[in-house]
Amino acid sequence: MIHERRKFVRLKSEVKVKYRTFKKGKIQESLTKDIGGGGIRLSLNEKLAVATPLALEIKIPGEERTILAEGRVVWVKSLGGEKVTKGFEAGIAFTQIDPTDQSEILKYVYNQIY
Repeated sequence: MIHERRKFVRLKSEVKVKYRTFKKGKIQESLTKDIGGGGIRLSLNEKLAVATPLALEIKIPGEERTILAEGRVVWVKSLGGEKVTKGFEAGIAFTQIDPTDQSEILKYVYNQIY
């Protein structure tokens, strides 16, 4: 039996995200692979360490305002194997998000599913 640890449903969807680590400060652009009320899975061109804190700007399709949140990397996976790097995926758990913004993400997810 598979036990799901997530509290929120995830939607496979490409949503534009800008992120920066608190150490480097350089803003990077990415797309989500999936999104939910508790976090996102991001496509990355760089390998981030697990537990890296991030500042996030999430642009929900059809919405004018940008959602601001903070998150931390909970897992990282290389997409190219050990010798050839073709990018990475990372699971990001929200650590700080306004409840209104979280509701906006949940609304987007549920509207796409149902």
